[in-house]
Amino acid sequence: MGTTRVAYVPKDKDELTALQDRLRKRFPVDAYNKARRELDPNRILSNNKLEKLFPLSDTV
Repeated sequence: MGTTRVAYVPKDKDELTALQDRLRKRFPVDAYNKARRELDPNRILSNNKLEKLFPLSDTV
C-alpha cells in the first residue's frame, strides 16, 4: 500500500522557502497564482496553508 503524506507548513523560514522552491520547480505556481488573483480576488477560497505555500505578490 502507498504511503500517506501529511501536508504541513514548515514554521522554519528556511524550510518554508525550500518547500516553496520545490513547489515552483514542480508546478506552474505563477499561473496558479494568476488564476487565484483573477478568480478569487477577495481570497474567499483561500486558507492559511495556501497563503504560506503559494504567497500572492500584491505588486504583480
